Amino acid sequence: MAISDEQYTEWLAADVAERVVLIEATYSDGIEYISDRGYRDGTTIYADRLLGNITIDSKFGAGTIGGIKVVNAGDIDEWINRRWRGHPFVVLLGDKSWARSDFRIQISGINAGLKLPSTSTYKWELFDNRKLLERDIADEDNPVLLGQVFNIEPVLIDDANLIYKVNDGTIDSFDEIRDNGNPLITGDDFSVDLTTGQFTLVNSPVGKITCDATQADKTAAQMLANLTARIDVDVDQSNLDDYGNTATLGYYTKQEVSVKSVLDKVLETTGGEYRFSTANGNLQIFRLEVPTSDVVKNIIPDDTANKSLRLVKTIDPINVMKFGYKKNWSPQSEDSTADTLTVAEKKEFSEEYEFVTTNNALDDYPIAVDKRVDSLYFLQVDAQAECDRRALIRSVERRVWEQSNFLTSAEVKIGESVNIKYPRFDFANEAGVNCRVVGTLVQLGKRRVGLSLWQ
Repeated sequence: MAISDEQYTEWLAADVAERVVLIEATYSDGIEYISDRGYRDGTTIYADRLLGNITIDSKFGAGTIGGIKVVNAGDIDEWINRRWRGHPFVVLLGDKSWARSDFRIQISGINAGLKLPSTSTYKWELFDNRKLLERDIADEDNPVLLGQVFNIEPVLIDDANLIYKVNDGTIDSFDEIRDNGNPLITGDDFSVDLTTGQFTLVNSPVGKITCDATQADKTAAQMLANLTARIDVDVDQSNLDDYGNTATLGYYTKQEVSVKSVLDKVLETTGGEYRFSTANGNLQIFRLEVPTSDVVKNIIPDDTANKSLRLVKTIDPINVMKFGYKKNWSPQSEDSTADTLTVAEKKEFSEEYEFVTTNNALDDYPIAVDKRVDSLYFLQVDAQAECDRRALIRSVERRVWEQSNFLTSAEVKIGESVNIKYPRFDFANEAGVNCRVVGTLVQLGKRRVGLSLWQ
């Protein structure tokens, strides 16, 4: 009978469990099967070669796996010549009495090849999945538009026929097309093709052509789904659904940019963070929120290993938070736009952002900082809401603590809230302190998890 997820979680917490770590390392001509204490599944033998513990260090924006070492007594010297790089590398954890099918994947990665720290030891390293985000999108002939944008400069793709392009796919609408700031009239001055993201002028322009346009992927979640689909990166869909930012954003580029740079901008706008799951390689998105009372775990002093609570970082509060919104993607100097425009219109086309602010008025904290975020929000109401939210979170000093605990990886995950009780500092009160988990350090096969805690 198969081991259920509930049974597996109970097994992780059991002191009597006989844990086995398995490695399945694919290379160009086959797979090597390795374990930390010897294991057999039918005719497949996992050789007892793993040396030391495997650690998984997960944080927002990053995830690293400690070097995976195997013993070489001279009988596997030929491994150095095998083609490992780029092939799948899987690490599993389960009980020695179980069938391989009941083990759970802990790491699903891409092999970066072998190193030779000594003649008796090989060391595997895995590629960082963040490299997948470094692939470029857009170029001078294929601009990319996401969401709703103001005053972009389209790409002239056919000079003879006056055809302009704003996206490498479909768009919902051209909201306004302008020549030197003067609005043009549909039908009289231009025609549109929404399926190709293009429009065609009837007559040669007087000056600079700009436009406002809308594409279907307006929210942060929709933008992230669009970006990752372009580079075949899988997203944790339930995690993305929980992210739940529904505000209207806008992004435009007509130059090569990496997916990572666009992703970073979307998440900077919405207060999000990302990481790749080590278990399945899926991209996960988180939004840092104030720790809540809805905690997943109460951590008491007996859970803490070796009195290991330490303060590692103090984050100063923010005095004034300033958010730019409705980005002007192609600013025009006031003297370059049409004389028929009003002073207010000329000013609107010349400035890169409109702004909202929130003032925490922290006169009693002399080194409180001011922060400006040039966001992708299109609407003032959305920019103000996020400005207020971010200002409230940073209206007090925040701290990051580290603590090693007798826990399993299934009990606490990044992004969740936990309650910490400890006989020192703020944690000594009866209610304890709620903290947000912003990092975990897991030793596979060990009932020990290091936590980074945001207070």
